[in-house]
Amino acid sequence: RNLEEGETVSIAYVSEYLPTWRRQELLKAGYNFDCDCNRCTMESSEVVCAFVCPDCQGPCCPKTPCKERGAFSILVCEDCGCEVSDAGQVASFIAAEGCEQFCGKCAPVLHPYHFKVFQMYMSNLDAVSAQQCLQILEQLEDAHERLCCNDCHPLRGKLAEIAAKQWLALGDHAQATEAWQRAASIYAQSHGPESVQSCRCAKKAAEVAN
Repeated sequence: RNLEEGETVSIAYVSEYLPTWRRQELLKAGYNFDCDCNRCTMESSEVVCAFVCPDCQGPCCPKTPCKERGAFSILVCEDCGCEVSDAGQVASFIAAEGCEQFCGKCAPVLHPYHFKVFQMYMSNLDAVSAQQCLQILEQLEDAHERLCCNDCHPLRGKLAEIAAKQWLALGDHAQATEAWQRAASIYAQSHGPESVQSCRCAKKAAEVAN
């Protein structure tokens, strides 16, 4: 897209779908600087640390950015507005986030929008069936949209491209074509209409449509 004069241009050096403390760790270790972007310093809630709301099962997140792992005491549900501050409940959230594995103890506490669940799904898309993959992709896109309301984010192009391959595996050429066209459109905006990514997806869409 065209930039407005004076508009800030930024780039993500690390995965965006991580909590503040983890992004800061990676930036310090890999690039030796402390980030002071708006998200790290001014964000109203740590949306990637989403836990299951005890009242409605919606995403319940810390009210402010977490500068350290488990450094939160009050959480608010995005869906019902429930505020969670009970020490026992918060302790269970902290324990689940600190669990080294995605196991039966922490899984019921972590909302599907939690960064640990998001990263786990992204790493295992090849290990599930095409139908399961499509369901996961929809959830991943919903999760990412909460964080970044950018219709042309490259990750959306990647998810659309993966979805196209799953639809093709299921024999649905119409859905596959639509998904590749969407990926091509997203990449055209994020990388440019002549980019390798956009042209690749446009070519696949044309091939499948024919």
